[in-house]
Amino acid sequence: MKIIGQELAKYYGQNQILYHFNFEIDLDQPGVIGLIGPNGAGKSTLMRILGGITEPNAGKLLIEHESISNTYDYSAWAQKNSYYVPTGERGLRNKLSTKDNLKYFAALRGQSITKCLRMLHYAAVDFNAEYLIDKEFDQMSTGQKKKAELMVSVALGARLLLLDEPSNGLDIDSQTNLMHLIRSISNDNNKKVVVSSHDPSLLANVVSQYIFIADGRILQTLNKSLDELELRKIYQRLYNRGA
Repeated sequence: MKIIGQELAKYYGQNQILYHFNFEIDLDQPGVIGLIGPNGAGKSTLMRILGGITEPNAGKLLIEHESISNTYDYSAWAQKNSYYVPTGERGLRNKLSTKDNLKYFAALRGQSITKCLRMLHYAAVDFNAEYLIDKEFDQMSTGQKKKAELMVSVALGARLLLLDEPSNGLDIDSQTNLMHLIRSISNDNNKKVVVSSHDPSLLANVVSQYIFIADGRILQTLNKSLDELELRKIYQRLYNRGA
């Protein structure tokens, strides 16, 4: 199954954010897609479109080879199959535990709460984080919040997981743990992870496909893994600046 974007454009008022975006995401192939580019390139806007949070003003979204009639249809798919984790600590509700956050989002998506809670337990065991299930989100450290958000996304059965600057605010140990969790999730044949980040270490350690973006346009796509030095050289060549 593929998500295909054709000539997508996005405006906020008179300000155009995305121009002629064309891309493919193969949901059946394990791996992590990295969105690379400077601030304001359009990375977060693209992730919000993929998450069904906002809609493109022009272009088409297709599932495999069948055109979706309108963006509402894609949003309906995304509501049950994608999960967007925004940058910072805004992903879950502060006064709710991980378990209660999961109940809330499962209800919004019309999913079985019993099934989602069972999946949360499995995810907590995999992430070695059973202690976070009943802990309130606003009582967690930054690293714990990232882990809780990933646990909820897995428990909801998201096929498309969208992580916006996931390593922001994490110490070295938490960054290493995050890389392990992303690799673990991406190894599932039923899940695809998209990461937007300025962290070259994270990108070099987890990403298998790179999409380089600038000024709302795709500059280059590479379907291979890169080490950190290779990534920095390509970044400098494309953007004429240090990584």
